[in-house]
Amino acid sequence: MSSRSPNWGSFAGVMGICLAAGAVAGGVSVYLDDVDGPAGLLGTMAVVAVALAVGFYVCMGWWRRLDEAAREAHKWAWFWGGSGGMAAGLIILIAVQFRSDPAALGPLSDMPATEALYNGAMFMVLSQAVGYAIAWAVWWLRHR
Repeated sequence: MSSRSPNWGSFAGVMGICLAAGAVAGGVSVYLDDVDGPAGLLGTMAVVAVALAVGFYVCMGWWRRLDEAAREAHKWAWFWGGSGGMAAGLIILIAVQFRSDPAALGPLSDMPATEALYNGAMFMVLSQAVGYAIAWAVWWLRHR
């Protein structure tokens, strides 16, 4: 493995820990859904915050172990790919928003506002992640 190639073992470990933290947070959140009032909401927020803090902490250690080329690839990919993905997602969301024909939107036309807001936010995150992945691959292919 050259010094410029990604360290897959370290990445897989970080992803495993992050996925485990997310799974625990999801499981506890399902349990807390049965808790009425603000306690359930605050409990869910706390569990998700702890899972995100674990993920952030693990990612900080991973980032510190990366060499300069890998860091540059991630920074470049997030700026260009994430921004491009966000722009593409925004174009799609704006197009959907301004459709006046409910039949063209299918199941989106009957979606409750809270669900639409959540789905729109998740769509934007997914758009950024896809753009990032494409830009990251392009960076490594160009710098082989």
